[in-house]
Amino acid sequence: MGADQRQVVSLAILDNSVIRALYHLSLFEKLNLLYQRVLIPESVQREFLAVSDPFEQTRRFRFLTYALDEHRRWFQVCREHDTSLMKILMAARAAGGHQLDEGEAEALSQNSVLGNIADVLLDERRGRKYASTANIPHHGVLHILAVLDVRLRACDYFQVVDALVNTHGVFFSSNVIEYVHAKVKKDWA
Repeated sequence: MGADQRQVVSLAILDNSVIRALYHLSLFEKLNLLYQRVLIPESVQREFLAVSDPFEQTRRFRFLTYALDEHRRWFQVCREHDTSLMKILMAARAAGGHQLDEGEAEALSQNSVLGNIADVLLDERRGRKYASTANIPHHGVLHILAVLDVRLRACDYFQVVDALVNTHGVFFSSNVIEYVHAKVKKDWA
């Protein structure tokens, strides 16, 4: 990877799976080491807060409120999206297509409105498949954690991935876990 590709990317748009994972790992604030601005769609906020445990919902609400206030310079709600594109992406779900949920559809729609300049952060296979097909820059939480480890030494990749898998019920195959770390390590060598 060339030196110009190692710079902080200017903009990212979050999907629920990534913010949820970083929240559980207490690594959300580290996103600012990788991105100058991070946007969260309104529907992703709703998905993040949609938990059945009232105590956990309150904790998430406080976290989100604090993050939007304390990190307002780089973390913001984005309300700009193409409603027609969102409907198309959601209709694809109903028709058995890529099956994007509302948060993924809004994140991808926001990226489109912004000229496809953002790195869309999402983990769900269907969203990543659509992003790849549409040539949209995207990364998942494993990539983010690997960069935080390899490039910035801000976490121990294998330890935090283990915590996600064993404590928070997130599933990644061991092959994928190893592959992402090795790829980031090679890219940043």
